[in-house]
Amino acid sequence: MQAENQKQVWDKIAHEWSLFKTEPSEQVLKFLKKQEGNILDLGSGSGRHLTRIKNGKMYLVDFSKEMIKIAREKAEKNNIPAEFSISELTKLPYKDNFFDAAIAISSIHCIDSVEKRETAVKELYRVLKQGNVVFIGVWNKETKKFKNSPKERYVKWTDKGLRYYYLFDEQEIHNLFKTNGFKILKTMNSGTMINFITKKEEEKTTNISDRIKQKRITKHPQILKTDKKRNIKLKKTAPNISGLEAIKKYTNISL
Repeated sequence: MQAENQKQVWDKIAHEWSLFKTEPSEQVLKFLKKQEGNILDLGSGSGRHLTRIKNGKMYLVDFSKEMIKIAREKAEKNNIPAEFSISELTKLPYKDNFFDAAIAISSIHCIDSVEKRETAVKELYRVLKQGNVVFIGVWNKETKKFKNSPKERYVKWTDKGLRYYYLFDEQEIHNLFKTNGFKILKTMNSGTMINFITKKEEEKTTNISDRIKQKRITKHPQILKTDKKRNIKLKKTAPNISGLEAIKKYTNISL
């Protein structure tokens, strides 16, 4: 089955799935109880982990409109404040650094290509505030149930279609997050799942003085030895601009 039809598959099975997947993960609920503010549920499905959040609320996003419809009804029925979006996980409809924490339970392994899975992780990084945490859960290829299964597989749901799944090994999923700006804080695998908490690390920024120095070395080696004197001279001859601005203006160094 083509990946673009996965929306249709999940729309078709949404009602039955919501009756099948009713109990939230105790580990996830424990994690959510410690959080406050804006909390993202990435690939929320029918709202299995929907809960009240201290000083905030949950934001549920899924590409299945039927799943989101059920999740919204659940929130209204239980009077739980929440926001809902229908969207691909590779292009989230949220501002940068918007969320105080997030969960992504059994969703990343439903994304049907290497490129899309990495894009989804990058999007998660983008919308999460620096230094904050995410609870991740994906199927574990190394468990007895999946040991002899191919990495990519389609699982039938009655006569309503085939669901795509990708089976991760632990090092693989950890590396996917590490190479995209996250640090693994804690692992707690259970059953067929790889579970871990990961943290968005601060972006590494280059000091502007270091950037100027590097530009001098690579593009203007002839001025490296005289910059200090030149900077002082420029400050004296152009007192209304900074030394760095003078360097940019009079040495043609682009930053």
